[in-house]
Amino acid sequence: MHDLKTVNKSEGEINAPIGPVRSRMTLARTPRLSLVANVNASFVIINPVLAALAVWWSITAFGIHASDLIFWVIAHLIGFVGVSISLHRYFSHASFKCGKTLRAILAVLGMSTAQGSLLFWVASHRHHHARSDRNGDPHSPIAGRRSILQGIWNAHFGWMLSHTFSNPAHFARDLMKDPMII
Repeated sequence: MHDLKTVNKSEGEINAPIGPVRSRMTLARTPRLSLVANVNASFVIINPVLAALAVWWSITAFGIHASDLIFWVIAHLIGFVGVSISLHRYFSHASFKCGKTLRAILAVLGMSTAQGSLLFWVASHRHHHARSDRNGDPHSPIAGRRSILQGIWNAHFGWMLSHTFSNPAHFARDLMKDPMII
């Protein structure tokens, strides 16, 4: 593990010290939070496998029809909009502005992806950007990992089971003040 991380800036490279994660950035792992996180992570990990098995059974039993492909495309578009546009671009990075109705629709689409609550997702993502690939990054593929497979697992699924919880009061203060979100 290195003591400094090189960061590329337009002026040249700089070295930023890697310090300890401040405790206010994370929440203590309580038995209730652990249960909620494990149920959510299990759903996110197991649900796609069950869906793939159901699709395989349906195709072998009934064949594939145009309506199946249309449904598949619509479901993937909803998931894409829910994660990429809603949770990531709009709520995490505030990349654009929209009215209350579209904001509510984006919140529903984001939650339809079953990747945790909006506050959980946004706090985790902002925490990731604050500590990218350094100690304290909740889903780094490289920080503190011994192998490529361990990094891939942690970046995609393992972080939901093993990391400390990103504190929404620190990383999502703006959303915690929003009555529609709370």
